[in-house]
Amino acid sequence: MLDLVPSFPAAQQWDVPGRDVRRTRSAKTTQWGLEMDQIIQIIGALLILSGFAGSQFGYLDQRSWTYLIVNALGSAILAFLGWHERQWGFFLLEFVWALVSLWSMYGKWRDREPRIAH
Repeated sequence: MLDLVPSFPAAQQWDVPGRDVRRTRSAKTTQWGLEMDQIIQIIGALLILSGFAGSQFGYLDQRSWTYLIVNALGSAILAFLGWHERQWGFFLLEFVWALVSLWSMYGKWRDREPRIAH
């Protein structure tokens, strides 16, 4: 008969009788049902989105310190989490986003306005 359970140890842990195969909540879940890393992801995303929305609705200039700081901070948070979770595509996107934001901040600090594509 064909053995359907792979022979590597990680797969064998599920072959134990009486072990629940499906878990509904993680062991590190908070009382609201969100893991701490998800809360931090939401904070990072809200920082980026607040700058974007502020710019789109005319409240923030894309060259303002506020816009650049929320983008740099939010993307740095998300880049760290992408690296920590080994989500390399997400890490690359957010890391480059943070670098571009930091480069624009450096240019503004040096009295050179960052260029905006039209």
